[in-house]
Amino acid sequence: MCAACVYGDPHIVTLDGHKYTFNGKGEFTMISTEDNQFTLQGRMVEATDMSGNNASATVFSSLVAKEAHSDVVQVDLSPIGLIARVNGEEVDFADNPLQDFNNVTVADRGNQTLSAVFLNNGAYIEVKVENEIISVVLVSLPVSYKGTTQGLMGNYNGNTSDDLMPQGGGEAIPVDSSLKDIHEQFGITCKYSTSRLHCTHGNVSLEVVSFAKHFQGLLILPPKVCSPMRRASRGRTTMIQTSLHCSAQSSMTVHLKSLPMQPAKGTCSVCST
Repeated sequence: MCAACVYGDPHIVTLDGHKYTFNGKGEFTMISTEDNQFTLQGRMVEATDMSGNNASATVFSSLVAKEAHSDVVQVDLSPIGLIARVNGEEVDFADNPLQDFNNVTVADRGNQTLSAVFLNNGAYIEVKVENEIISVVLVSLPVSYKGTTQGLMGNYNGNTSDDLMPQGGGEAIPVDSSLKDIHEQFGITCKYSTSRLHCTHGNVSLEVVSFAKHFQGLLILPPKVCSPMRRASRGRTTMIQTSLHCSAQSSMTVHLKSLPMQPAKGTCSVCST
């Protein structure tokens, strides 16, 4: 298995382990495979401060994934926390935290963490809320996908130098490119086509919104950033320990055990504890 991570506003570690920052706004392809066997899409929205003003950062508000023969799984951040939807219908975990659907198992792991494991290919996704924003997204893929992926999580082939490959063709940009070049020459090429849009809210498709151009380096968790959860409960701050331990190294190792009953454990090169 290989793994990629997203954290904060958004900082991304590719499947090959390269770290970069992309503050896009709208809906993007995180991972897609050449044969359309697996797709992961994310929605980034502009963060606001405690006064409701736009902050110079974007955060994830929704992620959606589908394997070729599975149901569509979506995770949204709402004023009450994370919500899972399968084929647009909200999943009720009240009586059962582990629920099976068509070729995918979705789980509420507690501590504001939801996960999904796709049974045909073993792909695993975990979404976690900290500080009332989607702060960590962990994605594990089997090695059978090596050499087939594109998107914001990179060109999975064991070589970090070509991870920033524009979607739709062209040469990879240098991994040490400026934030502006990463944004304009790589990030926005991963904009998700509305004709293939999986993301919904209930049963209504959401249109792709405009892009914000943020090129400055940003803090992982800006202290004044306000999430939908925080706007719904001013004055209350929820601090949740993450099980994903990150370092300043450039590689990431994740060990999965007994999926789907156990969440992903391991280390990645993103957050710090």
